Amino acid sequence: MSESARKGGAALAAGLSIARGAHAAGSDVVRIALIGCGGRGTGAAINALSTKANVKLVAM
Repeated sequence: MSESARKGGAALAAGLSIARGAHAAGSDVVRIALIGCGGRGTGAAINALSTKANVKLVAM
């Protein structure tokens, strides 16, 4: 396994553990920051922004 794959997996695991504890009220804006804007990151941003939820991309 490459070093970049290990780092990516660790970052994903950290993000998932944080997301599990994150909650937003129905009227809250969910702010998203994107790290690593390659093809997968761009696709994830598009998916997040195309929801009907109140989502805002604040950093790339």
